[in-house]
Amino acid sequence: MSMRKRIKKLETVSENEFKVVVTEGQLFDRHGASISTEGEYPRNLVENVHRAIVSVSGSKEAETLERKDGETGAEFMHRFEQMGILIGKKVGATVTLRWDVKWI
Repeated sequence: MSMRKRIKKLETVSENEFKVVVTEGQLFDRHGASISTEGEYPRNLVENVHRAIVSVSGSKEAETLERKDGETGAEFMHRFEQMGILIGKKVGATVTLRWDVKWI
């Protein structure tokens, strides 16, 4: 079942319309070079990402995150997701989807 169908089902059950946003981000390596996520994600994306500008779809709100010393890529991407959720709440979203979700 696609994410859109799941959201519609939830809306039907709750009798409310949800405001749904998707976490977005511009990702950069430790040298400041942009990491493209168009099409397929690079194999070592999580290990290579060092800085991210986090936003959500349909909003100009954004925050910049830097990877902390000793922080693993997985820990950094978890903070990235949490920042997306916070920005989503700021802009009044009911649901904030993950940045890599297949939103069909």
